[in-house]
Amino acid sequence: MTKAKAYLSPANPTPKIQKCRCGEPVLVGWNADMCAISVTLDVYPLTAAGEVCALRQGLSTYRIKNGRLKLRDQYTIPGHPPSHQNIVVRTHQCTLFVESAHRLSKLPSKPKVYESAVLPF
Repeated sequence: MTKAKAYLSPANPTPKIQKCRCGEPVLVGWNADMCAISVTLDVYPLTAAGEVCALRQGLSTYRIKNGRLKLRDQYTIPGHPPSHQNIVVRTHQCTLFVESAHRLSKLPSKPKVYESAVLPF
């Protein structure tokens, strides 16, 4: 695993985006519930299949909520799949890249709402 230099303080636990030595962008921050251990994470949110793949590769997954990182374990994974409201990322390893099929897609754009009763066609 790579170690990006984390210029963070426990007083300011907000994760920061940095470049890893492999060239990939990474998220460096403090694990909020594990005695402030510095963790290096991939920046790409995962799908449920992506989280399963990461766990099978031996990588830990974290939830990002309110600017804090929280380790996901056997108690927090069931019933809380990755989604746009439940952002999940995995620990970074230079030789393993997140496949595009395992990345959470962007939110679809909202359809236009016409205020008049006359439809545009």
